[in-house]
Amino acid sequence: MDLQIALKSAQRACQEARKIQLAHFGGLLRVSDKGIEGLVSEADVKSEEAIRKVLLEAFPEIPVYGEEEVFLGKDSQLQETSWVVDPLDGTTNFIYGLPIYCISIGLMVNGEVVLGVIDVPPWDRQYWAVKGRGSYLVKGLKSELKSSDAEKIQVSERKSISNAVLATGFHPGNKDSLKSQLQIFSKLVAESRAVRRAGAAALDLCLVAEGVFDAFWESDLKPWDVAAGSLIVKEAGGRVSNYKGEHFDIRDKSILAASPSLFDVVIQSTNF
Repeated sequence: MDLQIALKSAQRACQEARKIQLAHFGGLLRVSDKGIEGLVSEADVKSEEAIRKVLLEAFPEIPVYGEEEVFLGKDSQLQETSWVVDPLDGTTNFIYGLPIYCISIGLMVNGEVVLGVIDVPPWDRQYWAVKGRGSYLVKGLKSELKSSDAEKIQVSERKSISNAVLATGFHPGNKDSLKSQLQIFSKLVAESRAVRRAGAAALDLCLVAEGVFDAFWESDLKPWDVAAGSLIVKEAGGRVSNYKGEHFDIRDKSILAASPSLFDVVIQSTNF
């Protein structure tokens, strides 16, 4: 597989979803409640349809594992080689008019994520990584992305937890998990400069890769939440694992992503 062609296809799919989301932001007509999985709008559904169309036209042999199709029961099995798509990460923010949301597209080949693109429509930014080639950011998107438009990004080099800004998320539908998350939060908020809870895990991972956040942790996420972002962190020089410090798989129930200098400090709070 030509990963450069795959990258261009994922970026093109993001551009189509971006148009839909910017057109719908602040003017939604239909919002549904998926119960424990949260809210869904017509922007989520239309974005996934647009992404699916672009990706399948380019690579008809690779299935698209997307959040909304899974919820509708149309696709329940993550194949070892798949596109892994969250058409709109941060749906609650989007619905309530908070401009913190993104599009996440990862490509997994033989069980390993090899490509990730995360587009942030309200910030006019796009992050991407290809395995072995580093992580990049474009600010102020153009209709045709060029490699010269991108700047290479890397994780923070801060060494003291007292100077660190961390990020996390909570899943109120699972009370046991929420209790555990709050225990971790209470430890780290007392030790760090600050902890932020933005409500879009894929974007949180990008901000770790960019060096804005020093670490991100969360549990009860889905493969589409972390596929692209976990690779972007790794390619920016970060470390990614589950809460126990084990090799990270996008099907894991927890994730810790951090700069190498603070990874061991943060994991002392998540691995208990």
